[in-house]
Amino acid sequence: MASTNDKNKLRLVSFFESGIKEKRETGRLGVEVEHHVLANDGSAIGYEPADGHMGIRDLLVHLSTWYPKQTHSATHELIGLEGSEGSVTLEPAAQLEFSAAPYTRIADVERAYRSFRNRIDDYFAPRCTHIEEWGYNPRFA
Repeated sequence: MASTNDKNKLRLVSFFESGIKEKRETGRLGVEVEHHVLANDGSAIGYEPADGHMGIRDLLVHLSTWYPKQTHSATHELIGLEGSEGSVTLEPAAQLEFSAAPYTRIADVERAYRSFRNRIDDYFAPRCTHIEEWGYNPRFA
């Protein structure tokens, strides 16, 4: 008879296996990194500008130079971008996700992510805003 721990492990394995995408190409790696967009005081930045802070929409418009293919919501709000290096999407709780295009070399994935970060960081610096790569916003934990 399986212990509770064994059953829980099997449930976790099953959950992760259910998320495996159909294998289309071999030898390629895509990486997704989610970010919280924060003012330097730690408060979350929303989609619309508020309280003297820019909004995530402003950032998406800025990034559309490098990621020109746009995705809009049913209400015509800009929620995603795509370019040759990858895509940028708005996630629940106003998180910003960068998904690198599938590459055969890890160095190319790193280059794509660094390009994304440089564009973000350069844009945010004069706006007293930054991003963090946490799995959750610790301010709400």
